[in-house]
Amino acid sequence: MSYVDGCDLDDAVLKERYVLIIKSLLTPAEVECVLLYGISDDGQRLKELMEQYSLFTNCPKRVGDADLRNCGLIKW
Repeated sequence: MSYVDGCDLDDAVLKERYVLIIKSLLTPAEVECVLLYGISDDGQRLKELMEQYSLFTNCPKRVGDADLRNCGLIKW
């Protein structure tokens, strides 16, 4: 995602399409793992990209995750 974000593409729609390809390749479990990494101290840049490109919308909803969803660390 950082590669696509950093590419010098004039067309924002094309950049969004590349991100959609990345999103389609990730399983819900992988999105959840990236989410957990993103809220760690090391994953701040990845979290920003995931929020920018709405990757957290693909995160599976789990029983008992209300604390995580309401903590304010992530823009769902």
